[in-house]
Amino acid sequence: MNDYNSNWSIEKRIEYLLNTIPPVEYNGRMRSLFVGWGDEDELKRRLNAENQKVYPLCWQTPTKTKEFLNHETKNVNLVLAQLTSDTDFNTRRDERVYYPLLDVFKDRIKLCFNNSGATIIEKDTLTIDKVPNYTNTLTINTWDALIINFDLIYYKDKCLNKKINYNLD
Repeated sequence: MNDYNSNWSIEKRIEYLLNTIPPVEYNGRMRSLFVGWGDEDELKRRLNAENQKVYPLCWQTPTKTKEFLNHETKNVNLVLAQLTSDTDFNTRRDERVYYPLLDVFKDRIKLCFNNSGATIIEKDTLTIDKVPNYTNTLTINTWDALIINFDLIYYKDKCLNKKINYNLD
């Protein structure tokens, strides 16, 4: 991972933080998030280029940023997704995808931004939509997904913690 640069775009800084999230054990293997950001065309190009090696996926979609003297406020919209079988019923999805993988990453995303030292999720702005069999113009494949949306305050005058506490001890 590159060294952090405070001159990066806020999307790149968010991507950097998301890449600090530790892997999750899933189906006997350690799984790390494949993190990216951009519009639908960028996502489609990445999915095609990576040839199915992008899961679990955490994709940041374009949203508005407000800039202030000492901080930025960004409405963050993340699609957290895993490949799925479109024949599974929702109770099976909960057992196989949501509970052991996506919910764990969702909790780590919250810890990431609230424990970074330079960011915080603005109070009462977090919403999570559970979307089994997620397909739209973004997707080439069928996903089980969580759509996570929140307002993030990014303080320009604060340093990132060298190690973010994910409470794994």
